[in-house]
Amino acid sequence: MRIERVVRRTQPIFGVHQLVGIDDLSDFLARAYVAVCGELSRLRVRACGPAVALYTGEGDDKFDVVAGFPVTAPLLPGDRFVNAELPGGQSVEAIHRGAYDDLADTYDGLIAWLAERDLEPADQVWEEFLAGPDTEGDPARWCTRIVYPLA
Repeated sequence: MRIERVVRRTQPIFGVHQLVGIDDLSDFLARAYVAVCGELSRLRVRACGPAVALYTGEGDDKFDVVAGFPVTAPLLPGDRFVNAELPGGQSVEAIHRGAYDDLADTYDGLIAWLAERDLEPADQVWEEFLAGPDTEGDPARWCTRIVYPLA
């Protein structure tokens, strides 16, 4: 696994926010992305990047997550939709290749890499779904970028 330190620019995202249990996460993400795509289409706005899942805080039994897409500027939120922001600044990222069931291994590698270098992650992390079931049938070819901003 290749881990890189990068500097990122702040990126607005438009999505759905919810506290989600681990067993419900996959279903929530799938439903949220369909809903957000529909709303972006209704608003005649194009996403400017891949689907993202932004997690805030540490999830013991529930994840605080915004699932959505990058946009060029915040949009008018509705009852179901929110504006959020991928933070800018120093970050550490790695690309996970393969099925989502194995994401924990990449997270573990990132956490160990950060600890070895005495780097502290911020209280947010996000996943960018570069290739997945919607674009690639073979789970071995799925590609997810995991990004930890630094505190």
